[in-house]
Parts: sequence; structure tokens; C-alpha cells
Amino acid sequence: MRNALSIILGLLTLVLIVLLAVIAINIGFTLISSFIGIFIGIVLLSTVLFFVLFAGAIFWLWMFIDCLKRENYKDDNDKMVWVIVLLLASIIGAILYFFLVKRELKEKPGKRKKRKKR
Repeated sequence: MRNALSIILGLLTLVLIVLLAVIAINIGFTLISSFIGIFIGIVLLSTVLFFVLFAGAIFWLWMFIDCLKRENYKDDNDKMVWVIVLLLASIIGAILYFFLVKRELKEKPGKRKKRKKR
């Protein structure tokens, strides 16, 4: 009877060890998959932020070049003020410039090129 009881206890202990091992492996896989998910999320977020910042830099450069080339400001000091605003305020300055100057100060009607009729 003692041998049977010790065999049963030994088997129960073995089953418990196997269950704990399975749980530990499952938790390990869960942790590994969580780390992989976090890593992929960080990579995707970094990629999106890179392209947003890259597009913002291109937009800022476009507005800065437009500001330097533009001749038809309302006041003589406007060009210098906008150059300083674009240099100090970066993308926010470029957005302000776009809506307050670029869309507002289009070419004068006399300077427009006439399209040839075909």
C-alpha cells in the first residue's frame, strides 16, 4: 500500500511539474510575443513619425524658398519678418506663412501669363 501511495504521489508530483512547466513556457511565449509586438509597434510608430517629420521638413523648405523668392509683399519689411518667423517657428511658421501669405498674395493679375489657345 505504501508503494502504491508513493507511486501515486510521485505521479501527481510529476503531473504538477509538467503543468507548471507548460504554464511557464506559455507565459514565456506570451512574454516573448508581447516583446515582439511592442518592438513592431515601436518600429511602426518610428516609421510613421519619420515620414511625418520628413514631409514637414519638405513643406517648411518649400515655404522658405517661396518666401525668399517672392517679390510682391505688401510692405518692404514683410520679407525679413517672414524669414525670421520661418527660421524661429519652423513648421508652425511654415503653416502660418502658407495660409497668411502664400494663399493671400497670389501673383498680380497684370503679371499672369496668358495661355495660348489651341
